This record gives sequence, C-alpha cells and structure tokens, in this order.
Amino acid sequence: MRFYAAVLDREPDPEGLAYWYSLISTGAPITDIADAFAVSEEFETRFGVPLGAQGDERFLLQVYQNVLRRAPDAEGQRYWSDLLAAGIPRAQVVLWFSESAEFIDRTGLAPSELPPFEGEIVSVSEADLGSSWRAGCPVPPGDLRKLVVSHVDFSGGVTVGEVIVNVAVAADLMIVFERLYLAGYPIQRMRPVDEFGSSDDASMEANNTSAFNCRNVVSGSTWSRHAYGLAVDINPLVNPYVRGSLVLPPVGEPFVDRTVHNPGLIRDGDVVVRSFDAIGWAWGGRWRSLKDYQHFDCRPGSPCSR
Repeated sequence: MRFYAAVLDREPDPEGLAYWYSLISTGAPITDIADAFAVSEEFETRFGVPLGAQGDERFLLQVYQNVLRRAPDAEGQRYWSDLLAAGIPRAQVVLWFSESAEFIDRTGLAPSELPPFEGEIVSVSEADLGSSWRAGCPVPPGDLRKLVVSHVDFSGGVTVGEVIVNVAVAADLMIVFERLYLAGYPIQRMRPVDEFGSSDDASMEANNTSAFNCRNVVSGSTWSRHAYGLAVDINPLVNPYVRGSLVLPPVGEPFVDRTVHNPGLIRDGDVVVRSFDAIGWAWGGRWRSLKDYQHFDCRPGSPCSR
C-alpha cells in the first residue's frame, strides 16, 4: 500500500493489491515488484525522465515532491544523488522513500511504534577486544570501532546491541542498522565475538550477529574479511553457511530450506540485502560455489573499501 501511494499516488485497486500481495507472500523479492512498478505506464508518466546526472536530479525533485510533498534538503539530495550515481535503481529509491518515517507519518500507513533509534560509534582498545584480537592481526585496535545500536529482538522488543567494525565503514554500517531497526527487522542477539571466546561456531549457534574477529576464512589459511572488521554476519543460525553437505552452524540445517518461515531469514531483495547493497557491500547468498546467507562484506577494490 505504501508503494502504491508513493509511486502511483493512488489507492491500490483490489485486483492489483491481491496480485502483488500473493507474490510477496510466496517470497518474491520486493525489488522485483519495485522494478515491475517502475516499468508501468503510470510510473513512466510520473517519473519518465532521462537517465544520467541531469535526469537523476529531475527524478529526485519529482520523488521528493510526489512522495514527501516538499523540496529536497541539500544533505538529503546529495545522499540520494550519490546512491543513484552508484547504480542503485530508481525503483528501489522510491521504495526506500515509501518506507521513510516522514512518508509513513504523512500518510498514516503502518505507523511505527518503535522508540527513536539510538546509535553511537565508540573507540576500542586492545583490552576491549579481548581474545578476538592478537598481535599479527591485519588491523590494529586503533582502526576498529564499536557500534552501540538499537535493534528489534525476536520477541518484538527493543534492546541495545554491540558490534565491532572497521572505522572506515562504521558510519555506513550505522545507517544500515538504523534502516533495519526502522523496518522492524529482528536481530536475536548482537554481541562482540569475544563474549563467545572468539569462537565463530559458538557465536553462530547462539544466532549472534557479529563482525570483527581476527580469524581465517572457513577451511582456509588467508585472512577472513572479518579479520579486517569489513564483514558482518546477521542472524547466522537461521542464515547458515552452506557448501555442499556442509552446514555451519550444523543446528542451522533446517534453514537451508529458504522457504521456511522465520522473521530473521534473509532473502534477496529484502530490507537487509537492499540496505547492504546501498553501501556497496556484497551478500554471500548470491555466491555461486557456496551460499553464506548470513554474510555481508566489503570486497577489496570496491567503493566501500576505499
């Protein structure tokens, strides 16, 4: 209903609403639905402007006016312009506008009952990192930060979590966790991996969301992106690592079937994947040789690593 209002500026017709709802309820990626709206005649009539820098500027002006009923502020226009320039589809931008608190407040559609998001970026010391860091790790403690953020838990309540990340990506990840919070996406637990003896297995079995851990890749001798603080594992028990018959954690085997219902499951096109896409991070669920549904990272040579 928010997408109908934001993109087409009208109430959904019953047949259309039933059709799109049936696709969503069977697991169709929301971005596929957004793209279908984006090529509709109605969308083209309202947003049919040329591609490229000038076209993107006109597009944003129309989105702000049609969705938020106002002119863009300088900071907001710069933020969305950068995303469009990075290749984020226009349909996805409109979808994100439709999920904004400002739009929801204006339309009264699904008002949020959550308290305001709170987040803080905190410096850490070697002592703070405990067993997750040791001499010889590829980054020093001074290059790491602790994010202290609000998140929705599996009971629907709000709690505070902590995750250790590289300073270079701390601000971007703060945006991601704020988006997940505002969308109501639940994270069961978010604690530094040191609290699990820096055991990746123990952290995964506890369905603990974590990031920095000075360790090698699975079954390999090279540093994991986690060792740089440039990877995050989200709800790892219900989003397991799968390579052939190997499932990690083993207790996550029921969730190899990605059609099972669990609010913490990550699927292509959902708010988790879209939020990491927006900051240029890769999702392990798209890998071909294996599937690491919990894993998001900043790839070497990508814009997020600069």
